[in-house]
Amino acid sequence: MCIRAYKDLAAQEGAVFAFNEKVVSITEGDGHVEVKTNKSCYTADYLIVTAGAFVKELMSSIHLPLPVTILRKTFAWYDSDERFSEQNFPCFSFELENATYYGFPSVNGTGLKIGRHDGGVVIDPNKDRDDFNLSDQEELDEFLHEYMPSIQNLKFGKTCMYDMTPDEDFIIDYFPGNDRIVLASGFSGHGFKFASAIGELLVDMTNKKDVNFDLSLFSLERFKNS
Repeated sequence: MCIRAYKDLAAQEGAVFAFNEKVVSITEGDGHVEVKTNKSCYTADYLIVTAGAFVKELMSSIHLPLPVTILRKTFAWYDSDERFSEQNFPCFSFELENATYYGFPSVNGTGLKIGRHDGGVVIDPNKDRDDFNLSDQEELDEFLHEYMPSIQNLKFGKTCMYDMTPDEDFIIDYFPGNDRIVLASGFSGHGFKFASAIGELLVDMTNKKDVNFDLSLFSLERFKNS
């Protein structure tokens, strides 16, 4: 629903979408940036790169190595009663000695959602991900048995990908030596909730407007000696 709303608003402002096109190269021309895909070629005054799990591969193609690790992550929904409804139960995070779990209440009867934030398996985003499996379920079941024993029946599970930075903070910065390219990545599993604010910030950066935030926490410079 959120993505559909973003898409609709962008279309109203004149955005044109080109789905299922793989970026082949990014080059800077005379006062513009050129993006070639497997289907077409695009030029623009400025480029914002928000390539998610594919950002490491894409930036390596233009000689910008990023300390980003792509992880397979899992989460699931479980049957739950009214105690765990959105009216009665909060979003939560459990920081244990050797693991961190997060979850959301049952919204409109969808069930309690739960996942593990840390851990994960390093993967190639170009290859098929393993589906949610019994091993993934057992990890969540163990947590629920200890802390929410009334939650027992799995409804279904899914997988996703994290583009994880070493410090779990975002990357929001200009491409080194080229302020026509703005990069936003490394959202480490918690970037979507900030999408509206980050989108506005990226537009201000490309338009060279004053940014009223200290972005040093998200700079590429912080990885210089790592």
